[in-house]
Amino acid sequence: MLYIVAFLVLIGVLMIPHEWGHYIVARRAGMKVYEYSIGVGPEIFSRVRDGVKFSLRPIPIMAYVRIAGMEPDEADHPEGFGSKSIPWRFAVLVAGSGMNLLVALVVFIAAGMTFGKVVGTTSVVKHIDPQMPAYTAGFKVGDRIVEVNGQKIRDTDKFIETIASLPNKLVHVKVLREGSVIPLTVVPKGRVVKGKTGKVEGSPAERIGRIGIEISSRPIFKRVGLVESIEGGIEATVGWTAQILQGMVYIFTHREGIKHVGGPIAIAKAAGDSAKHGLAEYTWFTGVLSINLAIFNLLPFLALDGGRMLFLLYELVRRKRIDPRKEFLANAIGMGFLLLLIVLITAKDLRDLILK
Repeated sequence: MLYIVAFLVLIGVLMIPHEWGHYIVARRAGMKVYEYSIGVGPEIFSRVRDGVKFSLRPIPIMAYVRIAGMEPDEADHPEGFGSKSIPWRFAVLVAGSGMNLLVALVVFIAAGMTFGKVVGTTSVVKHIDPQMPAYTAGFKVGDRIVEVNGQKIRDTDKFIETIASLPNKLVHVKVLREGSVIPLTVVPKGRVVKGKTGKVEGSPAERIGRIGIEISSRPIFKRVGLVESIEGGIEATVGWTAQILQGMVYIFTHREGIKHVGGPIAIAKAAGDSAKHGLAEYTWFTGVLSINLAIFNLLPFLALDGGRMLFLLYELVRRKRIDPRKEFLANAIGMGFLLLLIVLITAKDLRDLILK
């Protein structure tokens, strides 16, 4: 039940401001807005204000805003989306993601003021591959990595980077197990990275080290004041944006990228897990996911905000708007592929959940 509640609250927190961004800028641009709805399904409550219908619906998986001129039969609406300049239309499309980035910034600042600034992460062994070096080296689930080759580990990424940089070399690791520090030695298995085509990238000398463990990472908080909270919020927003962009590039350029893609089930599980660990982690997870949503919506895929921007670029270059019916059909096809992708990723999430 916790997973469901945590997921639904999270979706509401992220989708409501996303659509509100579209709404605010559309009104500012002078576009006619028919409705702003929270939730989908049969209408529970509605109220009309300034010519806009505000409604509440029972299924809280999304919010949406209906703007005149977005349908093919309304392409010539005098106050519709297509009647405004390209900069205004572009601003309306990007406003949703802009709001999600703003939400992430506010969440990180609020988290810093309430719980503290994240100054590092713990690295706890969650799963061990019995075919990899960590198993024979004596690692156990629940071990917390505290030191590698004499260097203290206060960040999971640092641990992963250190192991990756030492393929086929003896590595001394200290773990905290049931209150005692246990010294272990392991030789990371050298592994070459394959690109999207399956070809090896780089030379064998550029192999990366892997020991075969899955890490559970939890943030370490330090209480700070207002100024440091603001600075930390900005740093976290910029840092996570860069990290997520790098991750998306990896997904699209490497064969193994799809393994790191999660759908609704994976998100619900992660939301529930973070909620189990307390409000502090759940709050930070909300900020990170908000950035994910912002970037995902700007990807140049049909049916997403980024896909609609492609049509604006086409219009800007050709100085001619594409046939609204063709644009609508293209977005409908894109939505179909997007839904199919979600189904496939959800199936993958279910398989991973069952196997683990």
